Amino acid sequence: MKKKANLFIVGAHKSGTTSLYHYLEKHSKIFMSTPKEVSFFCKDFHKQSDNFHGKQLYFNCRTQKQYDEIFSKAKPEHIIKGDTSPYYMYSDVALKNIKKYNPYAKIIVMIRNPIDFIYSWYSDNYYINNEDAQTLEEAIRLESKRKKDWSLIPKNATMPARLFYRDISAFSKHINKCYENFPKEQVKLILFDDLKENPEKVYKEVLEFLEVEYESVEFEIHNANKVPKNKFIDSIIKNIRVRKIITTLLPFSFTSKLGGIISLLNTKEVSREPLEPFFKNKLKKQYLQEVKKLSKLFNRDLVKKWGYDKLT
Repeated sequence: MKKKANLFIVGAHKSGTTSLYHYLEKHSKIFMSTPKEVSFFCKDFHKQSDNFHGKQLYFNCRTQKQYDEIFSKAKPEHIIKGDTSPYYMYSDVALKNIKKYNPYAKIIVMIRNPIDFIYSWYSDNYYINNEDAQTLEEAIRLESKRKKDWSLIPKNATMPARLFYRDISAFSKHINKCYENFPKEQVKLILFDDLKENPEKVYKEVLEFLEVEYESVEFEIHNANKVPKNKFIDSIIKNIRVRKIITTLLPFSFTSKLGGIISLLNTKEVSREPLEPFFKNKLKKQYLQEVKKLSKLFNRDLVKKWGYDKLT
């Protein structure tokens, strides 16, 4: 009998998905995929990435056979088999494809304050050479032009949609897509704030949602803000020409591990500089309606929690 994934942590990036993945993978009854981000069901992004680069460079799991092989490694005691792929939430087709694959799957959505998200996402894009705009303000200003003209997208970008910050941060729209495809009892919403403030409480709630017993884990922070230690080494390992050569000559399973090891050794964690107050206030005004929608979905006053009630 084919071992199907029955848990999908669908996003968002920079909202605690990596931390939750690591907490769950330590549980004796839970099997989490390796690699962490399989990104199999977002077929629209596969196509967009291939069109942008003129060939396949990213999203290496493309066939059902490849996907099934990942979960064939699960043991009989693994009653939960999870796929953590944050691209699924933004994709137009991923949730529909997941529903066809397993309509009884459980979906976890993790989000944070949209402004904190886009700043963190921009910083991550800049760090991995997906973004060449020198500031978040410039990146947002370029967004509408980039949608019309892909030549304005950096060549190293995974795909154009990765730089469409406003589309990705339309969290209420993405959550409603989850509800359009799955019953509410199969969808769990999590705030990054809650995970950060009390990871054990959120972890326990997730285990209850998954209907597995509690097992203690160490609650470490994963995927913090990073910068390269050596910019020259960083530019080499992230260069698109180098990537093309390596992925052509060597198997993906080897190159992905090697790249990860080199990046880890050449990375240091730093605190992110705060946004300029005037620009942040401008963003708050633009995101106020979105935060009101999120407040209804979470049944919490996120307007007050995130300071959107103190606009100047």
